[in-house]
Amino acid sequence: ILRGMCKTILFAHDFSGCAAGVESTVTDLALALGAEVVVCHVSELGHGLPPDTLITPRGEEHPRRLDDFTLQAAAMRLDAIAKRLLARGVKCRTTALLGPIPTGILRAAQEQSAELIVMGTHGRTGLDLLPHPVSTTNASYTNDLNLRLVRIGQRSQSANRGIGVILDCHAEN
Repeated sequence: ILRGMCKTILFAHDFSGCAAGVESTVTDLALALGAEVVVCHVSELGHGLPPDTLITPRGEEHPRRLDDFTLQAAAMRLDAIAKRLLARGVKCRTTALLGPIPTGILRAAQEQSAELIVMGTHGRTGLDLLPHPVSTTNASYTNDLNLRLVRIGQRSQSANRGIGVILDCHAEN
């Protein structure tokens, strides 16, 4: 991908050490390509919990909807990541979504018109959660996405040091 051909990189972040470990790769890619970074987090609610479930967070007096609380908490953590990227000269914004993580990441990539998805993984699971092949998945919003996986580095024995992956959303099959 040549400079200027990639305008948007989706940085899928799960707030883990593996995701934090590829932050410098995302920064370097964005600066080299002149691309904007969209830092994205997808949250799944607990099994069987409807989004309108009421909870009372610790330190608060009034109940709140679970979906609102979850998205607000994610937004606060995403903002901290965005501040670090902005401080290094990367143009960025954030988005938080609810839903199944694999399809949420792919939906965000399409909604944000991302040419690349970058994420960290420990290498044991995660990538197998993505629908294969994406072009025939039952999620209609991913029908036109073809993904090519590029690994960044090798998996480490340390639990918090995984591998980074780049998914090229416009790869030819």
